[in-house]
Amino acid sequence: RSARIAGYSAYPKRNVSSVTSRVTRIVKVSRISRLKWSLIGLKGYLAVINMITDIYDSPPLDDLFVPPQLMKYWADILDSPIYVAREGTNQINFAIMKFSFGRFAVGMPYMGYGAWLSRPVPDLLREIEEFATGEDCLAFSFGTHPLAIQPNHAYPDYHAHQNFCQISLLDRHPFDCVGHHRKMAFQNELRKLPDQYFIDPDPSPEVFYQWLDVYRSLCAAQGATPYPDQFFWNYYVASKSQDVLFWVVRDTEEVLGGVFSAIGQGIADYGTSAFTPSSRPLCPTTYLLNALFSHLIDRGIDYFNWQSSKRRGDGTYAFKKRFGAEEYTHWYLSKPLVDLEEITCVPLKQVKKEAVGCYILPYEWWSV
Repeated sequence: RSARIAGYSAYPKRNVSSVTSRVTRIVKVSRISRLKWSLIGLKGYLAVINMITDIYDSPPLDDLFVPPQLMKYWADILDSPIYVAREGTNQINFAIMKFSFGRFAVGMPYMGYGAWLSRPVPDLLREIEEFATGEDCLAFSFGTHPLAIQPNHAYPDYHAHQNFCQISLLDRHPFDCVGHHRKMAFQNELRKLPDQYFIDPDPSPEVFYQWLDVYRSLCAAQGATPYPDQFFWNYYVASKSQDVLFWVVRDTEEVLGGVFSAIGQGIADYGTSAFTPSSRPLCPTTYLLNALFSHLIDRGIDYFNWQSSKRRGDGTYAFKKRFGAEEYTHWYLSKPLVDLEEITCVPLKQVKKEAVGCYILPYEWWSV
């Protein structure tokens, strides 16, 4: 059989064979502790990242797939290995998340989708379910990639929740793909930033922490739950190897804001963006995105994935649309591996509090 489940270990790398009769090889992604970080240093850590990148990129993958190596940046904030299940070029990435109410195989911790499926893969899913059941998981869930078209009825055993994201085609600069009035508005915005501010494509750790303060302040003001600091530190480290771009707009004293963008094969994913509210009249986001789009086009990137928004037509959705982003569909697919009552007996409030950034099952099942 061509289906395989594998995980990768960042530090140290080790093989664990014959875990189940169907799982040929499992290598765990270990967390890199702060102590190990201090011991191996930045140069050693980047060597580890490059090693994992080589492993992940070794199989033939479709050109548009965002490599699962991105998940390695979350390995040391997840109390779980990262697993990759493959059948040919079809692939599902997942982690086993441990909460007080049980274990769940989750295909998208801190991300909207964890799979690239160009056709139905019932055998692959069956193997993952058997593996997850053997790990005492209560359910399995994953999200399909918006550029790998899969109808929701291809998986009748799974609950399918439709979601959307917005994507810009980078066959030319997005500023050149809008109407005359919008183009003039962009040109006006580009002139608003005072000359002392500039784009820093390689920020120092000190600048990174200044940006992190901006992000935390925005989350606090909006009542949002921020991602862990370690998540962004991992992304920052990854930006030194060009798997991730971290650009900020600043002067010699002040950071106005910045953007993380993950780079895949032919596609860039818009990560977290945070700018100070007081800088909004200066349009630093427009200034940075103008340069970022040009850079991505020069690198041969074909798509810019803006990710999803809370709802169609809100401010975030409209912001992306003004840059010419088109809407694409993808699906959250989930399946209980035990009687549903064993899961829904847990108060939904507790589930939401503990499973931040994880889609495990549709919330409406708690009201049935």
